Amino acid sequence: ILNWGNSLTLFFSLSAISGLQDFLSLPTWGLMLSGLAVMAVCLFLDFSIDRFGFRGNILFFIGWIFILAQVSWVLYFLPFDYNVLGLLLTLTYMVLLSLFRFNQQGIIASKRTKILIIFAVIVSTLLFITSRWR
Repeated sequence: ILNWGNSLTLFFSLSAISGLQDFLSLPTWGLMLSGLAVMAVCLFLDFSIDRFGFRGNILFFIGWIFILAQVSWVLYFLPFDYNVLGLLLTLTYMVLLSLFRFNQQGIIASKRTKILIIFAVIVSTLLFITSRWR
């Protein structure tokens, strides 16, 4: 329940932050920093509540924030609607979280990992094809 709630929180927050650029013409870097802050808080909650702990995985946390910053910066310049941007960032977040859990459980080279990556590619492709461009 926590993971789904955290995903919904992340989606709604990132969609709202992406929509502020269209409605209020705020600077891009400020919106990106606020989006990264929301993602960092959600990631911290996932790490601290999960059984893997936060202290031993600080390098994963920093690496994820860096990866999510790059993905959010690239996606922001694509001409998508703000809901699609929020959904793509949430999908990236959930894939990274699942890959981390698979790595911690020692099943990173399993069939579940391949299915997860294929699912993420299919969903991303469908979003790119069917989304409305601004």
